[in-house]
Amino acid sequence: SSARVQARAHPALGVYDILCNIFEELASTASISNAYQDMIEIRRTLARAARVCKAFYEPALKILWKELNSLMPLLQLL
Repeated sequence: SSARVQARAHPALGVYDILCNIFEELASTASISNAYQDMIEIRRTLARAARVCKAFYEPALKILWKELNSLMPLLQLL
């Protein structure tokens, strides 16, 4: 039988406003020289973060959907 290790997250990672700030900071890290590719990767990262745990879901999606370059993502939901 294998031992299972459970790590506990820092309490700050359960605070909505702190998570919003972290994800907002992540979203602002796109470089000028490679902004389009960086933004695609950042959006993928935010989408993945939203699936990590319940605490990340709303803050990550809030930042992910905050700014869209086109209406295509919305139209694809229909």
